[in-house]
Amino acid sequence: MATEKGTTTNFDVGDYVLWSRLDERLAHNKLLVQWVGPFAVTEARPHSFMIRHLLTGSTSALHRLRLRFYADSSLDETEEILEFVSNQGMLLGVDGFSDHRYYANASRWELLEK
Repeated sequence: MATEKGTTTNFDVGDYVLWSRLDERLAHNKLLVQWVGPFAVTEARPHSFMIRHLLTGSTSALHRLRLRFYADSSLDETEEILEFVSNQGMLLGVDGFSDHRYYANASRWELLEK
């Protein structure tokens, strides 16, 4: 649990949270907050939480103000939830490409990820 000025954030390890991401690509320097997730809470720190992406397993340390409660630890990571997470438009890291080919029927190049 993290606290700030007497306000308690009730996330426990194993809970699922949403993360507020700022989209800084918008014109005129306006910010748009988009809630994405769910993410699993893996560690509670004094002023932040470690969260795990359900598909990639990558972890991030985030301040409690950028997180919102989604579900407790009894949530099942079903195929439907994983599909929802994969369709959120988040950029996922790629370690590199192992091969490429030109697909003539679609007139485009295809890349094979490592």
